[in-house]
Amino acid sequence: MFWKNLHTLFYTLKENLKPTSAIITTICAEIAYGMNPAMNVFELLQAIANDFEIYSYNQTLQEEEFSRQYINKNIIRKRKGMWYIMNPVNPNDNLADSWNDNPEKAEIFFKWVKAMKKDYLDSMKLEDNDFVALLENNFGREYVKKNVKLENYVSAVPNVIINTPKPWGK
Repeated sequence: MFWKNLHTLFYTLKENLKPTSAIITTICAEIAYGMNPAMNVFELLQAIANDFEIYSYNQTLQEEEFSRQYINKNIIRKRKGMWYIMNPVNPNDNLADSWNDNPEKAEIFFKWVKAMKKDYLDSMKLEDNDFVALLENNFGREYVKKNVKLENYVSAVPNVIINTPKPWGK
């Protein structure tokens, strides 16, 4: 569900406006860098989703207000109406230049953030078997076997029904 909805969202967007993997990967890496290394993958995903949501407030808050409320949130910034995402490999490269050329790109990015957060939270409400299936579909069965303690998730074995009621009664 999570990746399927994101995939559908991307394909319904104009190809040249969709969020780039370079921006998404850079932001995720920068967020993760400041996290506790003892976090498990789900805690890290939750923290990243939360930070992405905080950065979306750049759209609605005044620049000074965002800076005051979120003093340590410097990965995505707006200054004098211009978006900035510094490339950690080349500090002279602003990964958000295309957002400044076409503001619709920033809007679509933050729509993606909202969809990602909703899908992530929805996936946490799934029954254990459905959640494990979702993980396997998104990350691959071998990755899940190696990295997820599957014994923490109930594995329901289907019941075999021997005597079924007859629909016609007696």
